[in-house]
Amino acid sequence: MAVLNYVWFWPNGGPVGRPWGDGGDVTEDAFARTSRRVTERYSEALGSFDIQARRSAVQMFVSPADTASSVVVDVHLTPVGDETVRAHVPTQVATFSSQDRARVVLEVVDASMRAIGAARGWPLQALEQAKQHVLDHHMGFEMTGAWKMDRARRLRARPVARVADDGWSELCFEVAPARAEGSLGFTQALKSPSNSLPKFKRGAATEFRWASESTIERPDDWQPRYGKAWGPVEVFETSNLHAWPIKLDPVPAHSPLPVELRSR
Repeated sequence: MAVLNYVWFWPNGGPVGRPWGDGGDVTEDAFARTSRRVTERYSEALGSFDIQARRSAVQMFVSPADTASSVVVDVHLTPVGDETVRAHVPTQVATFSSQDRARVVLEVVDASMRAIGAARGWPLQALEQAKQHVLDHHMGFEMTGAWKMDRARRLRARPVARVADDGWSELCFEVAPARAEGSLGFTQALKSPSNSLPKFKRGAATEFRWASESTIERPDDWQPRYGKAWGPVEVFETSNLHAWPIKLDPVPAHSPLPVELRSR
């Protein structure tokens, strides 16, 4: 048995500047990209409940729908341990606001996990808490790494990234006094392929250095890596800091589309 700790939609990445997935469908692409921040936050809570399952993750898929009135979700319960979910999503979801689309994603995840949980004896209260955890964080997801001091030991910095609605993350650095509480601000944000906590921990969370008193460098994750060598680097200036650059719109009270469940 394993501890259930991850939920995700395929595709969870793809080419830059082109739709993710094999079909190039704009509805599938928009839904999958928005799902990154929703499922990462849901998984963050899910992993804390020690739910025993055959596998640690539930994989979900998305397809364009034949109907425009609702999202139809097929939940396949067999074989045990290989449960899969396919959401048939109306084309107008691609034109929704980012938060309306995120609310649709959350309702699909919640309905699917409840259906699987009821069949497997998972604690439904835990699944309710996982959904509320996503709502409490405005359906967004951010990640922070460890602090590092500059060479003069006057400042410290840590990487901060959030998964944006385009499915990639926006990475910047928070700067603070080395020996005092409080933050001085954040550097400019750059697009990063570290769009999940495992990817972030493998690289962006620790791979950076103070190049000078006003410059932080880290490997350019969009470029190929050979061994441990960094290769091309991204540069973050600390001389012109900003307030927290990431803001999310209010959470919609309800999903703009109903979700219909079909268990098989």
